[in-house]
Amino acid sequence: MNEASIDKIKKELIFNEVSLLPTFCISLFDNQMIFTTKKIGSRYFEDISRPNSGKGNPNTIEFKIIRYTDTQQTDPNYDSRLIFDNYYFNLSTQSYLTTDEFLSKLKIEKISDILSDTVLNEWQLVGVVREPVKRTLTAFIEICDSYVDNVMIHPFSKHIFQNYFQIILPPSTEYNFKLLSTENINKILNEYALTTGPDIIKDEHASGWHMFLSKFVKKYKLESKIKIVDLDNKEDMSVFPLIIQPSNQKYLNNWLNGGNKFNVDTLISSIEIFLIQESDAYNELLELKH
Repeated sequence: MNEASIDKIKKELIFNEVSLLPTFCISLFDNQMIFTTKKIGSRYFEDISRPNSGKGNPNTIEFKIIRYTDTQQTDPNYDSRLIFDNYYFNLSTQSYLTTDEFLSKLKIEKISDILSDTVLNEWQLVGVVREPVKRTLTAFIEICDSYVDNVMIHPFSKHIFQNYFQIILPPSTEYNFKLLSTENINKILNEYALTTGPDIIKDEHASGWHMFLSKFVKKYKLESKIKIVDLDNKEDMSVFPLIIQPSNQKYLNNWLNGGNKFNVDTLISSIEIFLIQESDAYNELLELKH
């Protein structure tokens, strides 16, 4: 194997690692600093972090974790305060808090200070987890749901989509699964289950959150300092306010129970190695609860 081939493999490995890095959502609620990500309660924790009886702006900041490189210093949006070890916490355009507001609330000067004794003495660190297969499948449902809207807003792709799936949708300001029958939803899910493959884990809703969080906890020796909360564990979640949240669980249940086993199994087998690694990391994090 020549050097060019080795370099190509290395680049692909780096690309795959980057695609697994999660969106990092940090919500400040009741003296708790809550770490979570997409499809693991991020919207819920945003909502409970709203001050003024839920009427204010969420006390939540959102970052896209990327590997830090020297080339980022040439980016006009580069912020040296957001370097954390060999990662760069790139502020999301969807973030509610700005960098200045977040640092001010924690009384720190840079993101790496969130693990300082001063901060951890004042804030309980909470890491939120969710069973990886369930999380990935709900992410798959959300991704497919968004596909419907994306293809229907353009006349050309709209025609192809409706013709291919034999679905006619009336004009609407927002296209999604709510407009479709269970049969048509399952038809779409089955098609994408056969063709999506590993590309699903490049989406922020299905990233390698548990691998990242487990590595983060071990590297910074947070085992005794972080409280692990399982999103689907009623006892774990009972300490937080009860809020009705939108869910795509009914679409998932209908698909799993609708005689679509081959398509479900095809999707799962295409990302089996990823799910095994995510499940191992998830179980390691759960062990910290005992």
